[in-house]
Amino acid sequence: MIKGTIILNAFDKTNDLQAKALQDAFYSLGVKVDVIRNSFDIAYLENGQVICKLDTDFVVFLDKDILLAKLLELFGIRVFNTAKCLEICDDKFLTSIYLSKAKVNIPTTYSLPLEYRLEEKYIDTIDFPFILKANKSSLGEGVFLIESRDDFIKAKKQIGNNRMILQQYISSSKGKDIRTIVLGGKIIASMERMNTLDFRSNVACGGVGKPINLSDEFSNIALLASAAVGADYCGVDILIGKNNEPIVCEVNSNALFSHIEKITGVNVAYQYAKYVIDTMNKT
Repeated sequence: MIKGTIILNAFDKTNDLQAKALQDAFYSLGVKVDVIRNSFDIAYLENGQVICKLDTDFVVFLDKDILLAKLLELFGIRVFNTAKCLEICDDKFLTSIYLSKAKVNIPTTYSLPLEYRLEEKYIDTIDFPFILKANKSSLGEGVFLIESRDDFIKAKKQIGNNRMILQQYISSSKGKDIRTIVLGGKIIASMERMNTLDFRSNVACGGVGKPINLSDEFSNIALLASAAVGADYCGVDILIGKNNEPIVCEVNSNALFSHIEKITGVNVAYQYAKYVIDTMNKT
């Protein structure tokens, strides 16, 4: 019988409920899964080889420690999602590169090097409004609608000494988007998110979801985006263009699923656990 482990961030508790739901789902399918927090000594290098303390066949990785994920894979453990997928999705501009390579429609996006200072002589060359994001952020945090030079300066101070991306503002999708869960190359749940109080539709920012049946155009771009980043499991966030065309905003490798489960009635945890077990049984 296969054994599994779910790895959580050492301190952040955002994914704790998700881990418990997955653990329960695995248990219902007859697979024992331990839930642990990240630690420096889970895996390490010694005498030219990887030493790993885990007695496990697979890991569901609910952290963003890409180097640990790489060590586990090098040791021979199957990681969901793969280290490569985690690396791509943890970096918003890298995600954009992979989506563009796959011909996925995305907003016009610029990467701003740390040493680049978009103030005074530079800021006036850019048309307002636009979106400014911390290159590594989640749950709508570190995302700002910039409508003036003052907005930019304030947002840049909040982002701090972190790489930023500048992105086209899709005004036709203000406060709304579509979140689609893709698992094993198949769409298993979708909802439209609406927020009348904020330009961000994230549930963490006050967005409210409702079930939606995707058109073929929106379904195809979600599947294409998931494949582009090599995801076993992901949430694809799709904006709606001025001609109702789909525009992929982000791909989240550790997309939270409790809200979309409540909205759609789909047991995402169970389906994710079954996918992992089926994948392991094929190896």
